[in-house]
Amino acid sequence: MSSAKRITVWILNGIVAVACILAIVGYFFAPFWQIGIRYPLTASSVKGLLGTDEIEGVKIDEIFSEESTSDLNFSVAVGMNDLFSSFSPDSEAMIDGLIDKNVDTIVDQLGGVLDAVMPKVAKSTAQKFVKDEVKSTVKDLLSSPDSPVSSEEVEQTLKDLGITDEYIDEATGQLADLFTREEGTTVDEVVDKVLDVADDIYGKFSSSDDPNLKDFDFSDEDRDSVRQAVEGVFSDYADEDGNIDIYDILAKFLADANGSSDDDTSKNTAATSLAADTAPAAEEKDSAARLKQELKTYITSNIFSQNSDVARYVKYALMGFCAFYLLGILAWVYVLIKLIVKVCGFAVVKDPTVRLKAPILFGWLPFLLLFLAPTVLFPVIKTFLPSILGGAEQVGMILEVASINFFTSGWIALLAAGICLAISIYFIIVRSQLKRESGNSHGSQTMQEAAIADQQEQ
Repeated sequence: MSSAKRITVWILNGIVAVACILAIVGYFFAPFWQIGIRYPLTASSVKGLLGTDEIEGVKIDEIFSEESTSDLNFSVAVGMNDLFSSFSPDSEAMIDGLIDKNVDTIVDQLGGVLDAVMPKVAKSTAQKFVKDEVKSTVKDLLSSPDSPVSSEEVEQTLKDLGITDEYIDEATGQLADLFTREEGTTVDEVVDKVLDVADDIYGKFSSSDDPNLKDFDFSDEDRDSVRQAVEGVFSDYADEDGNIDIYDILAKFLADANGSSDDDTSKNTAATSLAADTAPAAEEKDSAARLKQELKTYITSNIFSQNSDVARYVKYALMGFCAFYLLGILAWVYVLIKLIVKVCGFAVVKDPTVRLKAPILFGWLPFLLLFLAPTVLFPVIKTFLPSILGGAEQVGMILEVASINFFTSGWIALLAAGICLAISIYFIIVRSQLKRESGNSHGSQTMQEAAIADQQEQ
């Protein structure tokens, strides 16, 4: 082999070594598997996500339309530690740790969605309160022990006064502006805005023909009653200084969807045993921590705990991924060791090339298993996945609406395998030439030995 060709081979060996190191480092430090989910927030999709048409008396249709104005984007990551923890005998603890690790990320990614959605939630809550309060007041004023007034009569009376649901919605519409301000809002500001709306609505009573309504006086006592009622609704969403926290609003909505009380997030449905061990105390004041706990409870109660076998399925899947992961790692380590051996014998080694079959065949298997296969097969798999996870209808609706994509650090190994494939072609050519040169050299040596033998005979 010529010196130039030998130098070229060693340079290519160096490139292979770098590829091996990058593939190994990628497996260890990049997310081994990451699932990205985009969920459009429409009325029907939110109903499917929460499994209910209303929360705390507020209809989801009043918060969301059927045209998506914002998307919920988040990702779930599986790392190397998660793979090895799958060999733990406690499947539930393994799932619990996996959810704990990802729920913080999901809540952080919820920030932009909360900014867009929570003002609508707060406005709808206030609108419902005003409607209920006005209708209750009218019913009390028109009713008597002997002659109670029906809800239909109350609706008609308000309609005659021009006080329709649409009118109340428009009057309370400015409430949303309070929640979109950069400085946020407080309970007192919401109370003042509701009282302004109440003043306007009760002022219309003076045009009524019914003396009970016409002579109604929205007294200071009545105002205090409304103030206390509004404070009772929104103070649950505020800190000790009265500042309303949108994260706490969502936490309470999830608590309602989980079937838990507002004061004790650990008292959830029986199916939430996975989350019960880490439920915060009733005095928990951190809204972000509370939201994370409620989100974790929602995930466990609506997906993992509906079917006792789900934790076991996930455990076995991660164990299988771990096997392919180790196979991929070993393929690259094997080539790296061979290169080190070649370097140690640099001066005497006749064939400096390295056979790269192992990484080309096995080094990129995680990419095949965790990106290529799920990307191609998931549209088919999701049709029967709900029945495996339990809660087929709800999970099926979520999978039908959501857009799911996959990512794996195995793409680094795929790129490295491609480099090795290209280099291996050159190495095959070099080894072929070395074999021919070795054959020719052997043939020449044989001829020389025969010539010497002939001379000796003569």
